[in-house]
Amino acid sequence: MEFEILSEAIGDLVRRRRKELNLAQADVCRYAHISQGQLSRIENGLRIPSLALMFRFVPRVGL
Repeated sequence: MEFEILSEAIGDLVRRRRKELNLAQADVCRYAHISQGQLSRIENGLRIPSLALMFRFVPRVGL
């Protein structure tokens, strides 16, 4: 239950911020060095990104 709530909240935050910055998924993937499928799973709440991955998002996406 907690996993689902947390993963959905993180995914929503990542998607919302990406769209606020007018970035395509491909842009974020390039910055974070991940696949588009991996980002899609994060944004859809199916995966919680590691702390290391979150730190790769921060400088470019400003999460």
